[in-house]
Amino acid sequence: MYLKNIVLKNIGPIEELSVELPFDVSGNPKPVIFVGENGSGKTILISHIVNFFMSLKSVGFENNELNKGKVFKVRSPGYIKSGKEFYHSKIVTKEYDFYSVEWQLKTTRKEFEKSKDPNENYDELNRIPENQSSVFYSSFQNKKDEVENLFNQNCCLYFPSNRFENPAWLNSEDWLHTPTFEDPETIAGRTKRKIIQQKPLVEIKNWFMDLLFDQNIYEIQSFPVNFPDGTQRNAWTYKDEGRNKAIREQISDFLNILFGENNGKLRLGFGPKQSRNVAVMEGNVEKVPNIFNLSTGQLCLLDIFAGIIRDYDLSGAELSEIRDVKGVVIIDEIDLHLHTGLQNSVLPELIKLFPKIQFIITTHSPLFLLGMKKTFGEEGFEVRNMPKGELITTERFSEFENAYNVLKETEKFENEIKEKIIKSTKPILFVEGDYDTRYLNKAGELLKKTEIIEKIEIRDVVGYGNLNILWKNFNNKTKLSEIVPQKIILLYDCDTNKQDEETEKVFKRVIPTVEKNIITKGIENLFDKTILKQAIDNKKAYIDITPEITKTERGDDIVIPEKWEINKDEKGNLCDWICENGTKDDFKNFEKIFEIIEGIINPENKK
Repeated sequence: MYLKNIVLKNIGPIEELSVELPFDVSGNPKPVIFVGENGSGKTILISHIVNFFMSLKSVGFENNELNKGKVFKVRSPGYIKSGKEFYHSKIVTKEYDFYSVEWQLKTTRKEFEKSKDPNENYDELNRIPENQSSVFYSSFQNKKDEVENLFNQNCCLYFPSNRFENPAWLNSEDWLHTPTFEDPETIAGRTKRKIIQQKPLVEIKNWFMDLLFDQNIYEIQSFPVNFPDGTQRNAWTYKDEGRNKAIREQISDFLNILFGENNGKLRLGFGPKQSRNVAVMEGNVEKVPNIFNLSTGQLCLLDIFAGIIRDYDLSGAELSEIRDVKGVVIIDEIDLHLHTGLQNSVLPELIKLFPKIQFIITTHSPLFLLGMKKTFGEEGFEVRNMPKGELITTERFSEFENAYNVLKETEKFENEIKEKIIKSTKPILFVEGDYDTRYLNKAGELLKKTEIIEKIEIRDVVGYGNLNILWKNFNNKTKLSEIVPQKIILLYDCDTNKQDEETEKVFKRVIPTVEKNIITKGIENLFDKTILKQAIDNKKAYIDITPEITKTERGDDIVIPEKWEINKDEKGNLCDWICENGTKDDFKNFEKIFEIIEGIINPENKK
């Protein structure tokens, strides 16, 4: 059971999203990771996917996780995107082409049809009763047997963002609970398996006991042993092909990954009947006396790993190794409660253990994505950026820049800058980014300013925010200006709303804006339209263009001029092209920067 397509339109921050879920050449699903800032629609997306599976399950089984007559996800006009008149969603599976469709209008269908957009596709709109405003329907409503068969052959789990386990020190019945053997649901058309997983460790402990019990009852075999006195007695061992033995061995493999052990000695252990704790054992020694003593992050990973195997085991489907486990697992904010090592190393390894599980994940963690790239390769999984759901690479994940900028604010960054300044014998020019450095070096070559370039060191600090940090360090915190031997220039782009300031040795300067040029932001403001048009002829993607429009506001026609913006994902490629093809005349406005530098390092030559 895998998803094939997800379509959302006009829901919350999501204007239009259409995602086709990826599979490898063997037909196994690739993990899909949705990223984006808070409020970009990740949880809304997840809610529609989970609602699909909850609806699917309600058809296959009489009992459900929701109270009778209740729904998992509310339909409401309040979720319609601002300025729109409806929202719509569609989820489609790969098997049977099962699908569900949801429509929500701001008004009744009768009123809506009076003013509906002729360019929109409303093929399914007539399913909404004329005097109502919403509908949810599916293709599987009358296919109980097929649905039940799907669930009985697949794992289907949702780990919400509010999942957590109570710690062992908390006086709670949850962790004091003595595990018991599970009482499986045997009534036809009913199931005890749950899609939503919140604090599942109590049930997992019970399942651990079942594994031990079944292994010792059903997977023990005897064989004769000849003794020196001529007698023959039976010895006992576990069957090599035993299902429960295989599962326990796989749990041991996971524990060794979780604790970073290479000797493979970690396993589950069970206390005496007086306490019956489930422990992590290293050989015959307790490493962790009670699994509830694990850290919150370790418990989260154990819940996911053991929860997947347990659910699939309870389905009754064929299971001889982890690679057999198949289905869909949805995890919201997968990096929750995990320290950097668990995010970067352990979590991707855990996911890799289940090649037939379709993982649908949300995250804010660059470290997790880097770990996935290292474990799966760039083609082994997909990263999709919300709210549009477009496919991106790990490097394009916006959180990388945010996290990097935060790290730059740390003491380590400050110390590195101090060291570079103190070691340098030349004046240092700090610029916002690497593209500024490359443009300046090229401009120096074309404008015959290499003598000035050679007199300074140019360093980028990845964003004007870090120029601000440097300015504060020089003036408020560490008083670097009192100890540095050379002059320091902090060069801001024209759109940063900064003012020129200076101390005895530190100079804050802003690149003057060229008002007539069409690019208004960044160092690219120094290029006129001629070179930019040539760049567009080479590759349209370099620049995003919004045409001139006229809008009426309070009865007056207002002309909004054409707007050009450098595409943020093409800034580096555009820089490469301009540096390779630009002429002296194209770089003429960079004279302003060299005048600034010359006026500071050689004030005696200032005109």
